[in-house]
Amino acid sequence: MEKMERKTIRVAIYCRMGREDPDHTMLEAGMERLRKYAKERGYDIVEEITEYGSGLSLNRSGIRKLYGLAHRHMIDLVLVSDISRLSRDAGQVLRLAGKLKKQKVFIESMNGNPLSEYRKELRSLRRIMQ
Repeated sequence: MEKMERKTIRVAIYCRMGREDPDHTMLEAGMERLRKYAKERGYDIVEEITEYGSGLSLNRSGIRKLYGLAHRHMIDLVLVSDISRLSRDAGQVLRLAGKLKKQKVFIESMNGNPLSEYRKELRSLRRIMQ
């Protein structure tokens, strides 16, 4: 019987800071934690994306780069330290997750994945608003 080869999960690690730190130590420390986390899980880091900017909008070059990687089927997973690094708006995070999922790309957060909680909250809000 032939042994099946396990597929390596290809990841893009993404780190965003709200404001620039002069010597980039905070950003680099965040990236190093993500690299270590990925290595411990046997992930193959395909791309490292860092940027400074507001988490209130998804209109950022790093997010566009993630979309491009997903569209070209170059990644299986986006790894972040916390979901809020993608956006501080739960609705935007859910839209981003939905677009990535259509390309079979998922989001993993080192601090857990509250996406199901976001979805529950959004459904509750919609019921209240009706």
